Amino acid sequence: VAEGSSALVVRDATVAPAPGRYHSTNADGVFVLDARVGPTVHGSRLVAIGDDGIIVKTRSGVCTRQVGESYTLSGIGLPRPGDVMRVWTPTATSGLPAASATV
Repeated sequence: VAEGSSALVVRDATVAPAPGRYHSTNADGVFVLDARVGPTVHGSRLVAIGDDGIIVKTRSGVCTRQVGESYTLSGIGLPRPGDVMRVWTPTATSGLPAASATV
């Protein structure tokens, strides 16, 4: 698991079951959380993994307050210039963000 990394490179890695087994004991092959860039995976072999071969995800923030067009978010790291922040309404059925802004 790489958390808060940037430009992680995985090279020539193997995640596979031990000889004589049908399934590896790993839940994920490459798990990256909150990466700014990447990962890049070269020449690697991810076989018979219990869940995801490669997973890249971000943390979501929770809106703790809304006043007009201003939102207070918690649970996320500090955004950087150029980051796009999107706010979703849990009850919305469209799947589209309720608001969007570039930092």
